[in-house]
Amino acid sequence: TSASEILSEKINLLTDISEKLGPLVKQKVTEEEYRNVFNISSDPLCIVGFDGYIKKCNTAFDLLMGYQKPYLYTTAIFELIYPDDQARAAEALSLLISGQLTDRFSGRFLTAQGEVKWLQWSATVAAESKTIVAVGKDITKQKLAEQALQTAYEQLKTAQKIAKLGYWFRPIDSDISEWSEEVYTIYDCSPDTFIPTTENVKQTLPPKHGHLMESNALFHLEPGTTKSFEHEIITLSGKLKWVHQEVRLVSDEQGNTVKIEGTIQDITASRQAMDQIKKQNDTLHEIAWMQSHIIRAPLTRIMSLIYLSRELDGGGKSTPEIMDLIMDSAKELDEVIAQITVKTNLIHHEHGTDTT
Repeated sequence: TSASEILSEKINLLTDISEKLGPLVKQKVTEEEYRNVFNISSDPLCIVGFDGYIKKCNTAFDLLMGYQKPYLYTTAIFELIYPDDQARAAEALSLLISGQLTDRFSGRFLTAQGEVKWLQWSATVAAESKTIVAVGKDITKQKLAEQALQTAYEQLKTAQKIAKLGYWFRPIDSDISEWSEEVYTIYDCSPDTFIPTTENVKQTLPPKHGHLMESNALFHLEPGTTKSFEHEIITLSGKLKWVHQEVRLVSDEQGNTVKIEGTIQDITASRQAMDQIKKQNDTLHEIAWMQSHIIRAPLTRIMSLIYLSRELDGGGKSTPEIMDLIMDSAKELDEVIAQITVKTNLIHHEHGTDTT
C-alpha cells in the first residue's frame, strides 16, 4: 500500500507538472513555427511599433531594402519611404492604429542603393503590444507596367488629338456606341451633352449622307475587311465638318459578329485645302487660256496694223485711222491684262500675299 501511494503521488506530481509546462511548451512550439514562417516567407514581413520604428523584420525585407537589421531597427520606417509618400504613409498609420483604415496601403520605398520599390502592405494591429504586423508585397514591376501603359495611353491621346483621330465601337446587340475622347471633340460635344445612340448619330448626318446609317448598313460590311468612306457631319455646335471613317465588323472565335468598330478623323482642313487648290488650279487654267487665246487676238491685230503701216503704206488707210485701230486693240489688250492681274492677285490673297 505504501508503494502504491508513493506511485500515485508521483503520478499526480508529473500530471501537475505537465499541465503547467504544457502551455509553455505549446507556446514555444508556436513561437518556433512563427519564427520559421516569418523568416522563410518570400514576402517582406515587419512588426512596427506605434512609434513608427521597426521592431522586427524578416530576411526578405532585409534583402529587398539592402540594409542591415541594426540600421533598420534604429530607423523610423518613414525614413525608408519615398519623400513624396511620407505624409500619406503617416496618415495611413494613424488611421490604422485608430481602426479607421481597412484598405491596403501602397507606397514607394527607397533601398540602400537608391532604387525605388513599390510595396503594397496588409496590416493587423496588436493593440495590447502597441505594434502592427504588416505583410508586404513587391509590386514594382506591376507599377512600372501600369505607368508605361498610362504613358502610352497619354501619348496615344496626344497623337489622336494632333491627328484629330478618334475611335468608336458598338456591340451588335446594343444601340449605344462607345466613343473615345477625340470623337466627342470632333462632334463638338461631351458625354454629358450627347449620348451616341444610332438615332442621335444619324441626326448629325446631312440628308445626302443619311443612307450611311440605314438599318441594313451592316449587310454592306464583311468580317475581316475594312470599309473606308468620307462624308459630312453637322456637329452639336452647328458646324459642318468633313470626316473620314474606317469601319469593320469584329467576330469572336466562333465566327459570330460581336461588334462594329471604326476610326473617325476630322479632315475638314484638308478638304478645304483641296477645294482651295482646285479653285486655284481652275483660276490658273483660266489665266493660261486667256494668255493663249484672248490676249492673242488684240496682239495679232496690233502686229498686223504695224505691218500694214510699214510694209504696205497703210493699205488704203490713213495713219490716223491705223493709230486709232492700234489704240482700240491696245485698250482691249490692257483690259485682258487687268483681268489676269485681278485673278493673279486673288490667288496670292488666298495664300496670304498680294502682288500690288
